[in-house]
Amino acid sequence: MEGKVERAVKGGYEVRIAGERAFCPLSQIDIMRTADPATHEGRVYTFRIIEYKEGGRDLVVSRRALLEEEQRASAAEVRRSIVVGAVLKGRVISVRDFGAFVDLGGGIQGLLHVSEMGGRA
Repeated sequence: MEGKVERAVKGGYEVRIAGERAFCPLSQIDIMRTADPATHEGRVYTFRIIEYKEGGRDLVVSRRALLEEEQRASAAEVRRSIVVGAVLKGRVISVRDFGAFVDLGGGIQGLLHVSEMGGRA
């Protein structure tokens, strides 16, 4: 269900879904921890209802559950594309002395060894 994150509250967020108030725990708003909870305020996301009590007056929702499903589907697609000699696009997420870790999508990371890196002048 689509809902708007209205404000950060103790332990999570108040979300408005179809005119009703719902609660999204901090751990369920995203896959990765958010440094500033206000980042999500005012945003519209798709949520899954994970608890439904008191005839709908007590709703607990999760965005993370949907994001994890999308990530699993994306990971399966990336895994199918990984073959010897394949050229893949990715985003460098960290650089170490021995090489760089690259996010290939779907939560799959690869290591680009320093000997395979080239520099531009």
